[in-house]
Amino acid sequence: MKKNVKIIYTGNYSKGKGYPRANTLIEGLSLYSDFKEIRYPLWESGENKEEEVKKPYKKIIPFLKSLVFFFKNIEEYKNADALIVGYPGYTEIFVFKLVQILTGNTFKIFYDYFFSVYESLVFERKVIKENSFFAKLLYFIDKFGLLISDRVLIDTAEHRDFLCEMFKLKKEKFAVIPVGESEKTFSSLPYPEGKNPFTVLFFGTFLNLHGIDKIKGAIKLLEHNQNIKFILVGKGKNDTLFKEEKLKNTEFINDFISPEELKEFIKKSHVILGIFGENKRAQIVIPCKIYDALASGRPVITGKTPSAENMFKDKEFVFMCKNSAESIAKTIKKVYNLDNKTLCSLGGKAYQYYKQNFSPKALGLKLIQEVELEIQ
Repeated sequence: MKKNVKIIYTGNYSKGKGYPRANTLIEGLSLYSDFKEIRYPLWESGENKEEEVKKPYKKIIPFLKSLVFFFKNIEEYKNADALIVGYPGYTEIFVFKLVQILTGNTFKIFYDYFFSVYESLVFERKVIKENSFFAKLLYFIDKFGLLISDRVLIDTAEHRDFLCEMFKLKKEKFAVIPVGESEKTFSSLPYPEGKNPFTVLFFGTFLNLHGIDKIKGAIKLLEHNQNIKFILVGKGKNDTLFKEEKLKNTEFINDFISPEELKEFIKKSHVILGIFGENKRAQIVIPCKIYDALASGRPVITGKTPSAENMFKDKEFVFMCKNSAESIAKTIKKVYNLDNKTLCSLGGKAYQYYKQNFSPKALGLKLIQEVELEIQ
């Protein structure tokens, strides 16, 4: 490994609280390379990207300003071995390809794609109609951006295979780098000393991906057990399921909260819920909440999907179940019936697995190895 490999992490990417992808890679790469960030903050903190993407004209002037900013740094790019275009970089990838062509430089462009904006807005969130002009435009932007990059970073092998099929690409184009989490945000938190009550935590944006209806069904099946408490944190379009009726043994914090506030709820929890959606993305990704849980030293209950089985097969601290209310409730009861000493031990194993596989140090090493192979 060469510590003098010059890597620039660049673009209009989001970072800071709530953006583990950039935070983890930046922290990890800085350990192993001559590293620099060149970032123009196109997106404001807390901005609703789902709504803003439907009004692209609002970003024209800020985007043009970012172009000026990037070209002012052209000498830095010329001297780099590799550029990593941070997520979301759906437009910037074309800018840096142009820089590569104009300078005649041999730096490699790594595109941290993270997920398809076309798939997300058309099929997952359903905010753009399939076969509409805008949907076709997004498909073209997605595919062409992938084609012109030297390598594409994606979070799971299953997600890679899905993109290869959707955009007709070869697997060799991709490098699988899990999302991970920074210990500066979440780190091993003390496990509750007792189980009175046994607390199950869910946090998120209540997407279809999460299987919110099934989580609600599981809570209703366990309402009779006064020793099991649920804490739900977050907001989104499906949170209406919990606004409709007041569930027993359930605390609902219907708001976006900071990581610091979330830690306080994690400290109370014995197990954290992952995702239980039926859609395609639920089958191919590992959500950030699972990395957060492992980094915090908590066992996880999540849907039995190809991506979860591939990443956590035979890992006793990840309990996988069918995507049904009955199966989720049954699995929660299974975890509840374990003694607290065993649960605490599982939490410790979860944290160690995170350290070895999903920490900035682990992912930084994995990515720098991919970079060195590409620039040889």
